[in-house]
Amino acid sequence: MFHPNHAASDAGLRQAGRCPRLTRRLTIPVAAILWAFWVCYPNPAVFFQNLARYWRFPIDPTVVSALVLPHTRDPAVLEERILRQLPYEYDWHLYGVPWYVPTPAAAVRQRRGDCEARAMVLASVLAARGIPFHLRASFDHLWVQYPGKKPVAGERPAESWLAREGGRWGVQWPSLVQWRSLLAGQREALWDVMPWPRKLLLLGGWAALAGFCLWRRFRCHRDVVLETAECLPPRALADERRSDALPAGADGG
Repeated sequence: MFHPNHAASDAGLRQAGRCPRLTRRLTIPVAAILWAFWVCYPNPAVFFQNLARYWRFPIDPTVVSALVLPHTRDPAVLEERILRQLPYEYDWHLYGVPWYVPTPAAAVRQRRGDCEARAMVLASVLAARGIPFHLRASFDHLWVQYPGKKPVAGERPAESWLAREGGRWGVQWPSLVQWRSLLAGQREALWDVMPWPRKLLLLGGWAALAGFCLWRRFRCHRDVVLETAECLPPRALADERRSDALPAGADGG
């Protein structure tokens, strides 16, 4: 049975200003992203400092004096010594953030670091020794490319999407990407080694946002139903309730 008040209900749902559909769909995802960013970077300035250091890569040749290095101009030998003196460590463990770009001096003080810290130091040493080099970056790695460097997995030019030569970054799409290992490495670096308090804070915030979303949807639907009911005359509302109470096929007479 068709009732005119059904059309009124639909109009009420469409015109309810309290529940703008686009805003409702965007608010929660944006809030979830902002929450994750804040959990990872309680001080947002650190993140933007990283971007600034990529834009103006900090090379410091004076760090040579703080390292024990042979008197050689062989970049492969220098790289091997630097990697030995700076064991690999995740930024989560050293700096409390998932991604951090230290200065060469800071990396030497820590005596540990990830690929960016090691690349900073190696580039500074090569600059001090007058050895030509340029920087390359893949989706999950940064390394120093120098003449005669042997290609190894993860540090091949075909894997890079950024190359810094002459003080400027150039962009290219990598022709060789190991997507499975890339995703596995990012999961390990960003999530697996994340401190447990941060994980709980992140998941707790997302759970609260999901609960708020459900509560707001319930309240929105309830308000629309109440507004629609207030617009109906008493007799029409009674007919609507009576119609809903009848079993199917019982209104034909």
